[in-house]
Amino acid sequence: VLAKLGTFEMSLNASDDDLPLFKLTMSDSKVSQNSVTGAEANSEFTFELGDFRVESSNNGDTLESYRIILGLVPGSSSSLLSGKYCIGQDVIQSYKVSDLDKSKCIKYAEFCLSP
Repeated sequence: VLAKLGTFEMSLNASDDDLPLFKLTMSDSKVSQNSVTGAEANSEFTFELGDFRVESSNNGDTLESYRIILGLVPGSSSSLLSGKYCIGQDVIQSYKVSDLDKSKCIKYAEFCLSP
């Protein structure tokens, strides 16, 4: 199973004058699920959040460089957040993780947040 999201935008407006306050943008996101042996007990789930940007509106005195509240710095990375979640011994044994007794693990998760 593979799902991809190109771009999703949402504008949060003020209740009194309906002017935009913030804009939320999610782009280049992917989610996948792989069953290793065909059984649900041995599955790997991966996701990648390309960018999740929160920015203030351009209807004020805020400088353009200060409008982005959360999001990737242009050119710094391709993903804001990525992660893996594994269930089952067959999947966990395939990962190279130091300091982990894989014989005692039935689930494993790994997350990476971009600076």
